[in-house]
Amino acid sequence: MEFGSILFLCFFFPLFFFIYYLIKEKWKNLWLGISSIAFVILGRGPFVWYFLLITGITYFGLAKLNHLPKNISKKKVVMWTIFIEVLIWFIFIKDIKTNHLIIYPICYMIILLSNIGTLLDFYKNKKGKPSLFLYLLYVSCFSKLLFGPVLSYYEMEEELKKRTITREHIVEGCYLFLKGIFLNVLLVGMLSTLQTELLTIPNSFVTSLILLITTMLQVIIFMMSYSNMSIGLSKMLGFTFEEETSYPLCLSKMKYFFHAWHFSISKWWDENLKIKFSFLIQICLFMILLSTCYGLNYVVALWFLFIGLGILIEELFLSKKRPSKRILYIFHFIWMLLSFTLLVRPNTMETLTGFIKVPFWNAEIKSVLSSYSFILMISLLVSLKVIKIITKKIKESAWYHIGRMMIYAFLMWITLIALVSGIDASIWMFRV
Repeated sequence: MEFGSILFLCFFFPLFFFIYYLIKEKWKNLWLGISSIAFVILGRGPFVWYFLLITGITYFGLAKLNHLPKNISKKKVVMWTIFIEVLIWFIFIKDIKTNHLIIYPICYMIILLSNIGTLLDFYKNKKGKPSLFLYLLYVSCFSKLLFGPVLSYYEMEEELKKRTITREHIVEGCYLFLKGIFLNVLLVGMLSTLQTELLTIPNSFVTSLILLITTMLQVIIFMMSYSNMSIGLSKMLGFTFEEETSYPLCLSKMKYFFHAWHFSISKWWDENLKIKFSFLIQICLFMILLSTCYGLNYVVALWFLFIGLGILIEELFLSKKRPSKRILYIFHFIWMLLSFTLLVRPNTMETLTGFIKVPFWNAEIKSVLSSYSFILMISLLVSLKVIKIITKKIKESAWYHIGRMMIYAFLMWITLIALVSGIDASIWMFRV
């Protein structure tokens, strides 16, 4: 199951929150736990067994660490537990595929890193052992299951035990969730349709360029949409999570790209695995970690290596010359645009081989661009933070909240129509 599916939007979401807000405070955790387990089970596949194995091994390790005989090293027990968990992860992900790329759902890595982070936090900071129910609730909480964030149990412990749900939390959570649904289903879906139509017309310079741009926008908006949905659902539950993906194209330096791409994984790296190596080795190691989140696939590996190469060029050559911010922005944007071509389908890659030789324009491209110009413009404005800046400026208006609610209700209506009509909602499906 995924956040943008009919099953989640029309059945799971309304039923869960109707009961969640209706019952008393002391029963909310029980209902959240039951519903989260149901969310995992409804996802089907091997994930249920993976989820139970990883969670069970981690909790067993937490329960036994403080009761080991003196002749057994706690550090060795922690290392062996992590090794077994990583081994289980490799066993379960090796055969998972999607329609377009052989990648592994990031939710498998989210569960692994969260459990390892909890184990290391318990060992390094001498934390207390959590109750079994609260730990299961922490791991299975459906709002962070598909896309994160990666958090240790002890970072959520206080809110798991007691959290305050205000009207502002519910309203803001609804806004963010609806925004994520709109981005995921409508924008990414229409960009995917545009890409499909571009592949059916004769190749030209403009066609190739638009294919590059739509590919980049698809991936970035998809990541931003799941970040918004996850934060929105969490706010409605009473949790406060930070943004996971935050405008990776709007950075002054490319070395901040991975931080903007996956904030919690970058933070997890700094807290648990950062080693005193050179900048080059640090970048390579972190790229390996991120690439395994999406799959040990040569296409994904090339993408991360290409981005890493851009970071190195910028740090070793451009930064020393102290160019203007405008030059750095242009370099960053062009390099990101080229890097995302490594994620497109093979027939799109073929168009890049004749990028210079093909004609600049052809008759078919005019009709296609006229049909999708509005979608392209909105997608660019969303990706480049323009809409966020405009929204921030008009936030003080007395009609701001009412107007925003009406806009999101309208967008939700359009999105549901798109879902029912069977639009291709995404290029990557983060399914449980």
